[in-house]
Amino acid sequence: MKTKHTLMLLAASLATPALHAQTADTATLTPILKELAAVPQSPALTAEQRAAKLGDMALLPADTEMYLSLPHIDQTVANLQTSPLMAPLMMLMQQKGIQLNSLPVTSFTVATGPGSSALLAKSYITLLQALPHLCNSMSKTHMPETVSLETLDSSVQSLVSSPLPPVTVIAGIDPQMAAMAPMFFEQMKQKAAASSDPTAQWHEGTYAGLNWQGAKLIGKELAANLREKAQGDAHADMLNGIADKLATRDFYLLATVKDNKVILTFTENPEKDIKIAATPAESILSTNKVAFADARMDKNPDMLCYIDAAFTKNILDALTNGTLAAITPQQQAFMMQSAKMATPAASSMIVWADKGVHLEAINGNSTAIDLDSPLRLIGLADKPETILYTEGALSTPGQQMLAAQFNSAFDLLVKASNKQAPADPNTITIDLTPPQQVLEMFKGYLQAFSALNGRYALLMDNKGTMPDAAKLHPAYGPYLDGFALPRLALYAGVSDRAAIGNAWTTIETAGKQLLAQSNRPNLAWPAQTVQQAGGITNYSFKNEAGNVAEDGINSLAAGLANVFVSISDKSWAIGGSPDYTTSVVATADNPISSSLNGSVFALRFAPIQEMLNKDLPILQQMGINTLKAQGIMSFIFSQVDGLYATMNRQGDTIRTHYYFKTK
Repeated sequence: MKTKHTLMLLAASLATPALHAQTADTATLTPILKELAAVPQSPALTAEQRAAKLGDMALLPADTEMYLSLPHIDQTVANLQTSPLMAPLMMLMQQKGIQLNSLPVTSFTVATGPGSSALLAKSYITLLQALPHLCNSMSKTHMPETVSLETLDSSVQSLVSSPLPPVTVIAGIDPQMAAMAPMFFEQMKQKAAASSDPTAQWHEGTYAGLNWQGAKLIGKELAANLREKAQGDAHADMLNGIADKLATRDFYLLATVKDNKVILTFTENPEKDIKIAATPAESILSTNKVAFADARMDKNPDMLCYIDAAFTKNILDALTNGTLAAITPQQQAFMMQSAKMATPAASSMIVWADKGVHLEAINGNSTAIDLDSPLRLIGLADKPETILYTEGALSTPGQQMLAAQFNSAFDLLVKASNKQAPADPNTITIDLTPPQQVLEMFKGYLQAFSALNGRYALLMDNKGTMPDAAKLHPAYGPYLDGFALPRLALYAGVSDRAAIGNAWTTIETAGKQLLAQSNRPNLAWPAQTVQQAGGITNYSFKNEAGNVAEDGINSLAAGLANVFVSISDKSWAIGGSPDYTTSVVATADNPISSSLNGSVFALRFAPIQEMLNKDLPILQQMGINTLKAQGIMSFIFSQVDGLYATMNRQGDTIRTHYYFKTK
């Protein structure tokens, strides 16, 4: 209760001034997105320069395949503690007695050696194959099993037989803690000597010029335990097979201390696998596996991650050759085609703090998406009222592949609706066959989708108003005239306008027939209005909802009365305002000159704040207590600017930049 009371006081103290502060200028979206989309330019750093920022990684050998590093934990914690946005969480942690400024670890890195990327992919594939079997064995539900138990057993046995790549963990520690390491190792040695567990033995050895101590795990003893647990198990054969593989192998979990860093390793062969780079020039820092971070090194990155290209290659191969099987042939074809459009490449990620939090990821290319065409709606995105803007495009093959998948789904629906009656007349059946008109409407939607060119966008601003039907409410209706709401518009590029018109005729004809058969007079297809201007045709429905008190409302008409469609030879938009959809189509047909291309996302908080500044007084007049909501929203608006992202092609890879921008 004390914690809740404290947070409520904090929220209340922030409520009035922040929420009713003047809305910040939001006409700066294009510069933000351009900065995110720009390819970072920086000369390649030397291994020694990288080591100055990434000390732990200077110990990793050059053949390291995967790593995740938190090089500046103390700085990361300091950023969290000083961030106003994190103030409530920091306050809560302090009340719970959690002190982040006393963490014993100053840096942390985990890395794996040669063969680990392929093994990780192999493990992931096997897990996906096993998941339906595991779920079905643990519950009464039945998930479709894409592979047989025999195939799954073969995959598991192959996985267990694979050599174990070395795993290395490096953690920076306080010098006083490092000085206590010999005493800690001696205590662990004494406990091991007193233990009667036959599966582990104490082990000491000198590898890579360092003294290592820890546990040797005895494979034959681990195998014996597993065989004992396998008795009576439904998967006993598989477990016994795993035990046979373990029986001939031993594993080592060893540790050492070097330069105030604890180094742990898990390996099968310490003499062969334990490698510690003597200098940065001999380490991973001298390779291109860290090059992606060079341009961001001045930001003192909070996290870096890298996975060798062998991971994505093995995943894509499994999709292409059918090892990762789908439930239906249509899904299998879609997965195979998607994989063939992708190019395997190393994956990397880096996170840093700079007026918020940045995350930049680099992955393999895909010909299914179009990242070369310029954005068409950036002109609307820069308007101060825009809350949400996201735009991107599929390539022509990508759009065709998605359309084919939708058509396949429709074919399955048709086949399912044509099931024959059971041979036994006494069998009770429930007819779930959809009316023919429903199938015709689906067919119309597919025809319309096939006439699009693959470019899509979603926009939302704060200029929406309450629908007329809501204003009929006897209690709240009088207050809702000035109530502001978000206004949405969905955009798509058009490749065949005539086909979209024909598709709509199919949908409308089937819809009218379906409603006529329903025998519900208050549920009728409303009349359509059409207006033309400047090459753009605007469609809407007449408001034939009826009077709530006298006739009973036509819910379909009430809903469609707030749906507006605008279309030209190049663009199509649907939304809740004719002005908005017309503006979207006109802007897309005549885009402003912009160097921005690829895919983008923007969610801005200032227009939300402006909208709520209008609505909260109305809610208070309606007798709704908004103090708690004001406090929470005021705190958020005072700290957060928005969330932004860009996706662009960089050479033969795709770079995605996310930015959580604070004030």
